[in-house]
Amino acid sequence: MAEDPTEVWKRTVQELGQLNAQLFTQGVGLYARGMEQLLKAMSGNMYLLERAVEDGLIPSMRAFFEVERDISRPLLEGLSGERELDKVVHEIGERVRAGGRYGVLVDSLGGELFGTATFPGEEVLAEDEFVRLSYLPPTAGAEPPFEGALFHAGGFLPYSDRIFRFLPEANLFSPFLDRGIPVYALELKGEKDDLPSLGQFSIERHIDVLDEMTEIAFEHHGKRKLVLEGYCGLGMQAMAYVAARPEDAERKLRVAFTMVAPVDGRECKLVGGLMEHTPPHLVMSQLNLFELTGGYIPGDALRLGMDIPIGATFPKTPLGRFMAGWKNQAYAEIETVDELNKYQRKELAGAYWISPDNCWRFPLPTDLVRFSSGLFMEGIDDDLQIPFSYRGAPLSFRTVEEKTTIQLAGFYGAKDLVVPSSTGEVLARNLPDRYTHVVHPHAGHISYVLSRSIWNHGHKKALDPNPIDLMIELYNR
Repeated sequence: MAEDPTEVWKRTVQELGQLNAQLFTQGVGLYARGMEQLLKAMSGNMYLLERAVEDGLIPSMRAFFEVERDISRPLLEGLSGERELDKVVHEIGERVRAGGRYGVLVDSLGGELFGTATFPGEEVLAEDEFVRLSYLPPTAGAEPPFEGALFHAGGFLPYSDRIFRFLPEANLFSPFLDRGIPVYALELKGEKDDLPSLGQFSIERHIDVLDEMTEIAFEHHGKRKLVLEGYCGLGMQAMAYVAARPEDAERKLRVAFTMVAPVDGRECKLVGGLMEHTPPHLVMSQLNLFELTGGYIPGDALRLGMDIPIGATFPKTPLGRFMAGWKNQAYAEIETVDELNKYQRKELAGAYWISPDNCWRFPLPTDLVRFSSGLFMEGIDDDLQIPFSYRGAPLSFRTVEEKTTIQLAGFYGAKDLVVPSSTGEVLARNLPDRYTHVVHPHAGHISYVLSRSIWNHGHKKALDPNPIDLMIELYNR
């Protein structure tokens, strides 16, 4: 029997109504998402404009004003007889010379000094196409305070992990060696031109490298357990290894700690500012593009991505470098490293470390940037899920808690504007028995490397608790 045409019509109208409702709902959703992305793009443009004014135009205007003031006032004093005119002219000439030479000195003497710390008796234990593992023996005469050793998880880092060997008199390793603690230093083997396949390096490869190299260090140390350390961006990469390979980590490690590491990157409001104002799809599109054109993020893109949010672009411009020399007349006559005092050594080496030239030498593999982007965009909530996976398995700090007895710690500086201590509080809240959260009131982002004196007990700004003392305490629990 044929179906009643009226019923067919009613059903058709009903289905069309439902379809229209679905299309309308989807359309509204797409419109809302589109508007959200549009507003975020507009916000990003306004953010960049604001940064260009605050960190470009205004500092440039201030610099011209300072130079004009520093020239006109002495000249007026010389012309009025208050000062000898020839000395005034000579002083201005020296300041101009110092300003013109400062950038040259950064690139030459700063480049010569940066990353030069070496240690008596150090030896290379292993290397692959990307990294090198070195053994740094304790300082002669120092008594080992415990049976462990430090494993430094270096590798790919903006501006390079050579910062941890900053200068012979200022580096990350000396405080440990002076306390009698041997160091196994995993470090990037070279710069861009030495690593033709760096675009193939991934977070999974980094996890495997850490497993392989900690095994070598563990055997070399007489199968006594190690302490794993990761600084800044390397910190969460090190923690990813512990979460991905808990059984292997448990066998070789007793303590794992980070220093100024962006755990929940969403808390890093300053350095994450540019990403916060960039639509997520654009971030992913840029990463995909870099992946197709070499597999790594160029050094200058990395530099701008960090410098723009923290307002660090102007000092690296020609005018910014000129002003640094203009304010320090001593650079007018310096020709060699031997003529530098201890402050000038640090200044030039530090300026080279954060220079565009140095950053350009050390691009980052795209997959590592994707890992870091996840921390800044998605973060880590109280469920402790790390927004990445290893061989298809999700990463989580819960795995570390449930499958290991490893003690965790995080060290932060209260004066660190780049990575605030709040980024690690998610671990303090959720792993109170396994994670120790330390904030040092006088420390900044790189203080643990550059300020060797603060590691000494009795110094007026001594680290309290001392990271080495706490490391030993956690090791012996």
